[in-house]
Amino acid sequence: MVVFLAQLCVLDRIDSLSMNSAASVALAVVFVVVCFAVAFIKLIEGKIEAPRMSPDFGSKMEILDLLVVIPIMTNAYVCHFNVQPIYKELEGRYPQKMNQVERITTALCVVVYA
Repeated sequence: MVVFLAQLCVLDRIDSLSMNSAASVALAVVFVVVCFAVAFIKLIEGKIEAPRMSPDFGSKMEILDLLVVIPIMTNAYVCHFNVQPIYKELEGRYPQKMNQVERITTALCVVVYA
């Protein structure tokens, strides 16, 4: 993480978001690979449980586990201001291309969180 984020600390000004975008996608891929590896190891050991698709509100601990949503929503809110710099860096800017970028990034987010 230090290697990827070091460029943000050293530069006075960031002119291009392409390197940051590549770093964030690379970190997301590493995260997914690690999660798959852990899940595969647990599957082999027989320690994996069936996933629940909804929370169990019978326990106080389960309600506290819902607080995991707060950092995700905060991240989504903070990322909104990056849309205009991304649009500025697109080659051949037009709204349809930006819509395509938004659809691709949303699909990546859904895949990573799934």
